[in-house]
Amino acid sequence: MSADWILCLRHGEKPLDKKGDEKCGLSVAGLERARLLADALNVGGSLLPDEAVAPSQIFVPDYGDGAEAHRAYQTMVPLAKRLQVEPLKHEKDDVGGLAHRVLSSDERVIVICWETRRSGGVAAALRWKGRGDATGRRVALLMEERSIRRPVAAAS
Repeated sequence: MSADWILCLRHGEKPLDKKGDEKCGLSVAGLERARLLADALNVGGSLLPDEAVAPSQIFVPDYGDGAEAHRAYQTMVPLAKRLQVEPLKHEKDDVGGLAHRVLSSDERVIVICWETRRSGGVAAALRWKGRGDATGRRVALLMEERSIRRPVAAAS
């Protein structure tokens, strides 16, 4: 068995005065985004397909210096608490290894929260090509601000 749904999303926003500081945490808007994502990614939430079960795995980048201080991890904390799972850390530049872990997982719904600048690499490593994706899995890229309300693009 393999994942039915892989949901890739961006981390929440950082404070405007922290440009270039990767360990600055989330802004008020970023914390709100994290809370909204936790609601939207629960069964019956606006981002989870009607037939999907709740996510059971969450992947975040590991920076080797305490992922908990980084925005991707902090964005997933409300969802992880609600689901009672610990976010799994994976080396931030190893998107091929991340894709291998995700695509070989037996979990039905997986969430990946990654850096915006590396999200294209994550999508490519997952072999996501848009509608009619050859992997046979449904991959939703939820990278834009409006995606809290609905997926930007999803393969069927």
